[in-house]
Order: sequence, then C-alpha cells, then structure tokens
Amino acid sequence: MQEPVTESKSLLDAASLALEVSTWAQEQGAVWELMLSCGFARALAVESLEQAQQQLALGQAGERLLIARDFSGQLLGVLPLLRKTHAPVRDADGYRSAVAVLGQAIVSLASDKLAVLRALLQMAQDVSRELHVSSLECAVVSTALEPAYQSVGFERDQGGWRKLLDLNLPIARVGAPILAASHPAAMLIGSKTRSELVAISGNLLQQAHREVCIYSRDLDPLVLNQSDMLEHLRRLSIQAAARIRVLVQDSSRAQQDGHRLLELARRMSSAFEFRSPQAEDLQYPAAFMLNDRASFIYRPLASRFDSEGNVYDPPGHDRLKRYFDEVWERSPPTLEFRRLSI
Repeated sequence: MQEPVTESKSLLDAASLALEVSTWAQEQGAVWELMLSCGFARALAVESLEQAQQQLALGQAGERLLIARDFSGQLLGVLPLLRKTHAPVRDADGYRSAVAVLGQAIVSLASDKLAVLRALLQMAQDVSRELHVSSLECAVVSTALEPAYQSVGFERDQGGWRKLLDLNLPIARVGAPILAASHPAAMLIGSKTRSELVAISGNLLQQAHREVCIYSRDLDPLVLNQSDMLEHLRRLSIQAAARIRVLVQDSSRAQQDGHRLLELARRMSSAFEFRSPQAEDLQYPAAFMLNDRASFIYRPLASRFDSEGNVYDPPGHDRLKRYFDEVWERSPPTLEFRRLSI
C-alpha cells in the first residue's frame, strides 16, 4: 500500500508530463528504481525485482504499463493496465467487451502524486477505449488518492473504483511521441471491423523494411485480397533481399477463388515463401502479421476481425516471431503452391 499523500501546491498537470505506453520487459529496471526511491518496495516488503513482479502480477500477457515522465526523462509514475475479462457484456455491435483492471500505481515522492495519477488514469481511459474495453476497475490503494479517481469520473463499486467507457469510437493509435527516445514510441493499434483491420495491416506493411511474416488460416481473402494490400506487398517484394513468409493452414479456398496474392507471388517468386502447418499446429486458432520493425497485429480468432497489436513492442513481437519460426521450421512448402511455381 502506498503512503497517504496530500495535494501538492505545484502546478504539475497532464500538460507538463510526458506520457507513453510501454511494457514491463522494457521498463522493469526503471520501475524497480522508482519502487525503491519512493518507498513502495519497502511498503510491499519485497527485496528484489522478481518478488515485486510476482506480488504485483506484472508482466502478464496483454498488460500495458502507462508511464509518466518529466521532460528530463525522469520516471514520475507507473500505472499497470491489465487486460482481463470478468462478467463480460455485449456492446451495440454484439461483441463481448473486456474489463480492464488497473494495478497499483507507483508514483515518485518528488512529484505531485495526485496530478501524476490523474494523468495516468486519464491515459488508462483513453488506451482502454482503443482496446475496446467496456469498463475500468481498480482496488482502493489509498483514500488520499480518491480525488484523482473522482476527477476523471471513477465511482466507488464494491470496495473499489469503476468507470464505464464509451465504446462508440473510431479506431485510433495511442502512444506518446513526446519524449525523444532510442526507440519509436509504443503505440497500441487494434480493430473490430474489416476496414479497420485492412487499414492497420496496410500500415504495418508500409513500415516493413525487408521482411513480413503472415500466419493465416486461409490467406484472409477479405483482407489480403484487397487492391491496397496487394500493392503494399508488391512494393515490399521489389526491395532488395525482401522476404515475405506466409504460413497458411488451408490453401484450397485461395486456389479455388483465384486469390490475387497467388498471382503476385508467382510474379515475385524470389520474395514469397509459403508453408503449410501440419496436424500438430492446425489447432492454433489465431492469425497474426508482423514486420521487421517490431510491429505486429494479432487476432485471437482468425475468423474474426477483432485484433490488437502495437507499432513498437519488441517483447510482444518477439514472442510471435519465435512461435512463427518454430512452426515454419517444421512445416513443408505448400504443395498446391509449388505446383503453381510459387
């Protein structure tokens, strides 16, 4: 539990903070230093980074760390955003919507704690909308922090705080390009409709340098057979040493329907490779696409357009890349495409 705090007389507010979305893998060292400096580690009675990670349930799949810094780059606050689902509801489009659970906020003693937490809570609300989350929930950490929750519209709910979110928003990217950094800003992306999925997939292909990996059930004709997508793939395929690897579970439909990606791959055969996962991998329900710039788009169900991903998330990207490479190594070239000289 954090120590009680009072509102500072400083003029610190969201406009004087640099906010960004990051991950535990990227920030764990800096977060641990913050825990030590503000007494958070002592209050939790943890003596190591590993203990803190376990006690706070940090580093879970789907988790985002919301980060606040001053303009010198000093870490001022961290708020974990855990993607969990309980008592899901259905929105106007009929989709099941998750509840995002906020972890314990960690805020520097040297800052206006309420102002930092207020900015992070507002950011959590914005990021959650882009994840198509229906509500935010969090436990009470300190009664002294209640004004921060109230200021952004949270209400008490069964011993914690809860805020319902409006899901009727267009897809957008969320991040913080405020601070100059050694890597691009992490920016969440996602989709619920075909047009949104085509748009973010096209952006991912445009940002690729030389390599793209696609894991698909049937070559996604409603996405990959679109003129804009094919043009992005064509432009990538003419780059020097370009490599476009595709794992496709069932290629029969693509052949029967005359998928235009096959014609493109035939013309640019030096860039394209197709392989077919075998029986042990056919139960994998998801689909994803990633490039060589640490960007990825992941769909938990290949039959749906619902997706989430990030413009720059090396840990998330690397997990998918490792799985793709493992399946690739044990998968033979797609026989039907070999007959077409692809």
